[in-house]
Amino acid sequence: MIRIDALTSGRNIPSSRFRVRQYVEPLREQNILVRERIPLVSAHARLPGWPAGWSHKPVLPLYAAWVGMKVAARTPLLWGARQADMVWLERCMVPGLYTLESWLKKPLILDVDDAVWLGSRRARDAAVRLARQAQCVLAGNAFLADWYSAYNPNVRIVPTAVDGNVFRPPSETASGSGRFVVGWMGSYSNLPFLLAIEPAIRTFLDRHHDAEWLIISDRRPALSSFQQVRFERWTERREVGALQEMSVGLMPLEDCDWARGKCSFKMLQYLACARPVVASPVGMNAELFAKGSIGYPARSLENWIDALDALYADGVQRRRMGNVGREIVLQHYDTRRVASVLTDCFMQFAPSPS
Repeated sequence: MIRIDALTSGRNIPSSRFRVRQYVEPLREQNILVRERIPLVSAHARLPGWPAGWSHKPVLPLYAAWVGMKVAARTPLLWGARQADMVWLERCMVPGLYTLESWLKKPLILDVDDAVWLGSRRARDAAVRLARQAQCVLAGNAFLADWYSAYNPNVRIVPTAVDGNVFRPPSETASGSGRFVVGWMGSYSNLPFLLAIEPAIRTFLDRHHDAEWLIISDRRPALSSFQQVRFERWTERREVGALQEMSVGLMPLEDCDWARGKCSFKMLQYLACARPVVASPVGMNAELFAKGSIGYPARSLENWIDALDALYADGVQRRRMGNVGREIVLQHYDTRRVASVLTDCFMQFAPSPS
């Protein structure tokens, strides 16, 4: 049996859930025992009381102490990892910094699902040092794999998978509202992409008064006031049910390197629930569109309006596109299939028995 300590970012961090935690049981079936070690303070926790998006310069000493607390919270995790055969590190321990990672003496597998080197020179230096230290890098898409290949000879593309037994269409007996629901689910940090297409959604809703816009996030967006909008705070318990309520799922992105580092997880969640998508054809999103007729790519506000109009008008097309999308997810992005890629990687880099 291979014993792996997985050092993750936090209990409610999506990358921790879907890059590591959901594989614990599938890997156990392959004689790979993964013990997730979760820090007491989330890697992405904001300075208490400090508004999101504000610069930390006015409170730099407090912010430095907060970062130090995050580092201290990870020290016991490193000590415990000394008993494992390997360490599976989800990103870096503190975003944008190289801190305690040099203490990791076991074979290190680095897992990355975002372009974490962007934003500052310090973040890039941390990403490079970790890439060179790791025995293997698990990259969420081809764009990430290409960047990390310059610093590590062993890079594997491991997409962020969806459990098709959990994320699935509603049962035929489930009763819906009968409304056409334009849905978006994501974290607050991605809301600017959604707000950029607000004029298109407003135009669509003005044309179709029986439609609504459903937004699921960890914080309420700053939308201009208009009818037909429903906000729900994200909870893991409501996640699948909210996706099943949608008639179409949205994934707008800006055409930039940060967006190219995204692993299209919103699209995969919608498609696993047999919901067609309208999305920006950027990075991995474009790769998904190339696999089959799953919805509409949109680059301009007019594209977004036309796509929503077309899906609103044709329920048969919506169901067909949704079913094609679910089959693509089950064939290429289901948890069990991706778990086999992880199994091969861990088997290859595990230390030989003494």
